[in-house]
Amino acid sequence: MRRTEGIGIALLVALSVVPAAAEDWCHPRGDCRNTGVTKNHGPKRRPHVIWSREEPSDIMGPAAVKGGWVYYAVGSRLLRARARASGREGWGKEVKQAVLAAPSIDGEFLYVGGQDGVHYCLRLEDATEPGGACLVADGPILAAAAVAPPRWFEGGTDGFFYAIATEESRLLWRREIGPTSLAAALGRRAVFAVNDAGTLYALDPKRGTRRWKLETKQSPLCAPILGKHDLFLATRDTLLRVDPKTGKQTGTYATPGLCAAPVLWKETLYYPTDHGEIVALDLQRGEPRTRIKPDKSAPAIATPLVLAHGILFGCAEATLFAVDPKKNKLLWTWKAPAVLTPPAVCDKGIYVGAGRTFYLLRYK
Repeated sequence: MRRTEGIGIALLVALSVVPAAAEDWCHPRGDCRNTGVTKNHGPKRRPHVIWSREEPSDIMGPAAVKGGWVYYAVGSRLLRARARASGREGWGKEVKQAVLAAPSIDGEFLYVGGQDGVHYCLRLEDATEPGGACLVADGPILAAAAVAPPRWFEGGTDGFFYAIATEESRLLWRREIGPTSLAAALGRRAVFAVNDAGTLYALDPKRGTRRWKLETKQSPLCAPILGKHDLFLATRDTLLRVDPKTGKQTGTYATPGLCAAPVLWKETLYYPTDHGEIVALDLQRGEPRTRIKPDKSAPAIATPLVLAHGILFGCAEATLFAVDPKKNKLLWTWKAPAVLTPPAVCDKGIYVGAGRTFYLLRYK
């Protein structure tokens, strides 16, 4: 009896010291709806550099973070995996041409498209390709993958939108929609894609059949954003509101100066401008509610914003910043030696590239 009690006590002690699961960042916009919103925690106070690592070429786009590792693309035809706690190198995967799309993760696999038109599906553990030869498109892949097992979706500059079997790299279907360089938004019953000419499509995820098409005749600035009840498409100076079931345009908002992917939070759109401001647009009233300029010396905020646990994070050229949108208050800034990539936010830290250097910043 005493031995059983001892085992039980030992088991409880062991369970009590197991650390909580780490937060992950598996998609460049937080999730495949492209809202830019995540429940992850970022640093509310000015963070410090935990580690930094030099690469042979510039860091390309935002990183993906899963488990104990962080993954990102390097301009010299390289995909890199590093330990998120220490920056120790795990593996480096050389590809034929530069990877310009941001990586996405689902399960134990990383999905990314290359400038050589290759749709890569790689094991996180060792960068091997489970499906053998990867599927190849007829042009560069610039859009991030949207993953919903057993399928992942990517649009190409060759004019086709692809559905590929996860873990196999086997083509399920492709639909001609025109050249696209933007990620799709995933809903429960449809995948929403837009081509570079501004034509918005709703496609059946299983078969690729078209449910509706909307010709906006405006060049999109970022990927479609799927809210709770509406679909949004941002152009240079206009935000379009669309019914995701019918494809009918239900609203238009003026967004002067919008220059990168915004954040959609309930009935507020936070968007960055080419004159360095963040504007909070009230979608019910159709008017700006607040404005804030995180860095008075920066002329533009040209990278996407992220709302992590109620705090806005973004980059204005070489300045990383955090803003409390409820109080319209700048919380902190951090200066980098070069222009920054869009941030990946999780575990009260930020993973970001600046030129050839990759950083983990966290509040100690």
